[in-house]
Amino acid sequence: MKRLLLALFIFFGVIYASPVSADIAPPNSQDVYRFWSPVFKSHFYTIDYDEAMYVKDNDNNWVYEGSHFEAFDYDYPGSTPVYRFWSPVFHKHFYTADYQEYNNLVDSDPNWTYEHIDFYAYPISYPGPSQEVWRFWSPNFDNAHFYTTSDLEKQQTESDRNWDLEGVAFRVPAD
Repeated sequence: MKRLLLALFIFFGVIYASPVSADIAPPNSQDVYRFWSPVFKSHFYTIDYDEAMYVKDNDNNWVYEGSHFEAFDYDYPGSTPVYRFWSPVFHKHFYTADYQEYNNLVDSDPNWTYEHIDFYAYPISYPGPSQEVWRFWSPNFDNAHFYTTSDLEKQQTESDRNWDLEGVAFRVPAD
């Protein structure tokens, strides 16, 4: 059941009360597109539709897997940036919403080149409705990382000895 709040408006010196729903409509989130590369043994994620379609249509190194979660393409209130890195050494992308991890890579790890903020998501501690994005790391696949919101993919990846669960990387809007 939705709770109602009273919103007060002053119009020409008169106070008006108007009921407003306390359940705010979900924000306009967008698909984050996922690709798999059998060549690089890694995944690539982007919220940029044009970039996704360009890679899908023009880069045979990547297999399009569709959208697996949603995020924001702008700094939505309560959100945090998800930074995207590329490693010319490992031929892999890496994503983090952790500002300290971002700084450590920029300042002291020459294996990774910062590209840009890929999208905005909720921090791990976000109290509202959201879903967890789990991050896995594979030392056996040249430092590959894998991100998923799927419980089934999480269970399958946890049972694969090639992958180590690192925990929740960030949160995204709930379906």
